[in-house]
Amino acid sequence: MNKIKKILAILCTFALILPIFSPLNVFAEEGKEKVSSYFCQVDEDGNLVNKINEIIKDNYWSNLKEVNVETIDSDENFAKSSFKIALPKYLLDPDNTRIQNYATHIDFSGMGGSYSYNFGIVPNWSGVNPFCQPYLPATQNAYMPRYYELPKNESKNEVVNPLNFDENKDFVTKDEIEDTLNKLKFLADLKKKDSKDSKKIDELKQGDSLTLDFKLSAPWFNRFYKSAHNFAFHVGGNTEGNIMRVYNSYAISDAEILFDLKIPEGIELVDKDLKAEVNGLGKYTDKFSTEIKQQDDCLLISLRKKSSEIKKYYDLINEEKDIDLSNVSLEISGLKVANNANTNKDITINGYVSGMYDHATSETEKFYKADANHNSHYWDDDKVNGTPGKENSAMRTYWSFAAVQDPAGLDEAAPEGKPNLISYTFKVKAGEVTPTPTPIPEPEVTPSLKIHEYTPTYPVYVSVDKKEVINTHDQYIFGYPDDTIRPDGDMTRAEAIAVVARLQKLDLSDKSSKIYKDTKADMWYNGAINAAYREGYLLEKEGENIRPNDKITRAELAELISHIDKKNNTVAPFEDVKGHKFEAAINQAYGNERIKGYPDGTFKPDNTITRAEVATMLNKLYDRYPDEKFIDANQDVVHNYKDMSHKGHWGYYELVEAYHTHKYLRLSNNMEEWKEIIK
Repeated sequence: MNKIKKILAILCTFALILPIFSPLNVFAEEGKEKVSSYFCQVDEDGNLVNKINEIIKDNYWSNLKEVNVETIDSDENFAKSSFKIALPKYLLDPDNTRIQNYATHIDFSGMGGSYSYNFGIVPNWSGVNPFCQPYLPATQNAYMPRYYELPKNESKNEVVNPLNFDENKDFVTKDEIEDTLNKLKFLADLKKKDSKDSKKIDELKQGDSLTLDFKLSAPWFNRFYKSAHNFAFHVGGNTEGNIMRVYNSYAISDAEILFDLKIPEGIELVDKDLKAEVNGLGKYTDKFSTEIKQQDDCLLISLRKKSSEIKKYYDLINEEKDIDLSNVSLEISGLKVANNANTNKDITINGYVSGMYDHATSETEKFYKADANHNSHYWDDDKVNGTPGKENSAMRTYWSFAAVQDPAGLDEAAPEGKPNLISYTFKVKAGEVTPTPTPIPEPEVTPSLKIHEYTPTYPVYVSVDKKEVINTHDQYIFGYPDDTIRPDGDMTRAEAIAVVARLQKLDLSDKSSKIYKDTKADMWYNGAINAAYREGYLLEKEGENIRPNDKITRAELAELISHIDKKNNTVAPFEDVKGHKFEAAINQAYGNERIKGYPDGTFKPDNTITRAEVATMLNKLYDRYPDEKFIDANQDVVHNYKDMSHKGHWGYYELVEAYHTHKYLRLSNNMEEWKEIIK
């Protein structure tokens, strides 16, 4: 163990001269690669052994990846190098935070610089002990009391407390800092909103919407934050001058809390409804921005500190010291149980919560990265300290954490042997079965050219020198970012208005949200809604609600197209339509064979309508007839969405007609002969 003793001696020496805010690290080297000591263990001969791959494998609750962190070798001509750590996969790593522009991790004699605390990332030991945690137990560390005891001026034996910390209330306790692995945990829980029993397996139907409540709890964090900065005042020798030197330095910080949902098969993301509402950050809520994005098979919600400004050290600490992570919650809406989800089966959504706090300090307002002229070795060198051009380099800290499942909310269906995995499980029950719509017979007679006098997309029959006239049908239904078309998904009112506006080739340039009181600025549907309002397609008056995200009903869709389709005097034979608000529109749509009833003789006017049903109806309305032979023969250019394979749905051809722009020849029987698919 001579090597360890030598390392500890070095640590004790440097602890007196380095202005650090967090633990130092000794590196294990494999060839020229360095690995932070937090991801190593000591063998019988006192050598550090790289365990980073085992740690990544054993940590099943954090979705870890190996990360290279840039560092500067302070005693090797200040050459740039790097060392390896493990971090949650999508969390901002040290080389990509705002602090990277101000300070780089410094490697003092292979000691690793001021890297980081890492809570909950390494399975078998804590990443909090300030000096070589894997092989120096907290109970043997003389520096541990610096977390929970105020610094004293050594010459006067008087407490120096420039930040007015309360030693009895503001700091973590001796028991906590000596057992950080068990007592300083970030706990998280994932459940359905309003569920009173997080452990219970809920039952949801196919097509049900799902809003999740994702909680994070670390009631000790604000005390540890103060303890960590109290530790900084101890470093460099407990003289009043050194303590005030830290107090009067400059600082800058960046921070992120990342919520990660792994979306399993059977769950769909309704992009237009995706929303995340943050609660529990109190006065700090406005200091964080929320970003939602999809990556791989994950839904990521990032809470990121909005800005990073250089401030006096004491101002930054006073600004951040009361942040409370004891009851942070994220309400995530916009998820849905797929209509084709396997029934009587459990679906489990796994969650991951991670975070980082990156900050740097500098004796000068300008932050210098380490080089031959700016070196933190100068801390106690009176001949160099303060000399222009020889200022200290900035010192940097990067904290990270990964949360584990709160035992109080552990799923009944949680996998055995994985109690830290954050999860929510429900069983799928079959939803109400919507009858397959009765196919509409193809017309036997070519309709009059005046059928759709207000429809600019209606084909024009022209013969020029007996050459074929090729027409184009434009795409009017679009898929989702996850490569689904969702044929059985209910269409919303905004989506229905949009497809009609596209088919009518209306001017969609007005993106304002001034007409209806429930439309919001910068929403995708504003142009279509404004255009439909101008054309008189909408019954809702200015200043009323248009309900863009409500699911459109069969009757409402009939009313929407009644302003475009030809008039007739048909009376539909459905008892459940008589007296309905949109009875006239339903009669008109039925008379034009745009929509049919159900086998039981009802129309069900207030039922929702699927995307495949809408495509089928609008194709007939606009004389769009898919060329099935062409589609079958040209599968190499047809885009088959992952939830609708070739002929994998009754509405397959109708949807291909709707989502592929194509060139066609109009035949004498009014059918189409496709010539080309335009991607």
